[in-house]
Amino acid sequence: MERPKASVLQIVVATIICIILFVGGWLVGSIQGPELETNNDEEVRVAVARVRDDLRFDHEQKIADLKADYEQQILELEKLLAEAEAKVETHVEVIVEVEKETVSLEQFTQIVRRNDTIWGYAARLQNPPQNDYVQRIIDLNQVNPYLLQIGQEIIVPLP
Repeated sequence: MERPKASVLQIVVATIICIILFVGGWLVGSIQGPELETNNDEEVRVAVARVRDDLRFDHEQKIADLKADYEQQILELEKLLAEAEAKVETHVEVIVEVEKETVSLEQFTQIVRRNDTIWGYAARLQNPPQNDYVQRIIDLNQVNPYLLQIGQEIIVPLP
């Protein structure tokens, strides 16, 4: 019996499959990396301890740096607070001096708005308003209480 001859296409496909399998095996081996060449548990423990100590040192160094930054910020804030307190004390002193110099008001000015009346102004300070107080407002401003103009200034004395 004669064996069928392999076609050129079949040979090429088989060759490509072999190349792919070879390259794939080589890649898998290189990705896995080198194997640990020691079975000595003591060497592993020493290496782990060394890494742990390095990490602990790095951690302690970062904590020290953060603490120093924090302390510097505290000092800056305390300085700013002292400056702000000094400004507040200065402003308080000025306010106290101004309060000593102020005189009591005996009257104030009102701008007439829609529906305002002399009796309404008097009622804001004296309820019910007395006729002599209303008359003082009228006399002080020399106005007809029935002809107030919007925007007109009215002087209102304190009762």
